[in-house]
Amino acid sequence: MTVEPAGADAVETRVEQIPQAVLSTSNSTRNRAKPSVRAGFVVSKAVGGAVVRNRVRRRLRHLMRSRLDLLPDRTDVVVRALPGAANRTYAALGADLDGALSTIVKGPIRPARSRRRGRS
Repeated sequence: MTVEPAGADAVETRVEQIPQAVLSTSNSTRNRAKPSVRAGFVVSKAVGGAVVRNRVRRRLRHLMRSRLDLLPDRTDVVVRALPGAANRTYAALGADLDGALSTIVKGPIRPARSRRRGRS
């Protein structure tokens, strides 16, 4: 799908939906001068109450932070949490996210290890 707004700034949008058991991702590529990767999260009320939804969103945001460098420039990723995401552990949610993102990167995802200070 190609969207051409008024003016010289043309945007080509290619949206791929990758369904998972717990997560669904959409990928879009932008033609803009500034190369950046953006991620957004959709956690509906079907996932749970406000506390549960915010916990899932915080976990996904933290997991995605270490994976942004692995995605191509000018990529927008929207991660949609499905109702089963509320019952997943942090490690299982990370594995689900890696599976969903591996189709965008076209290979296995190996996130950078977090550097903890003060621990050996």
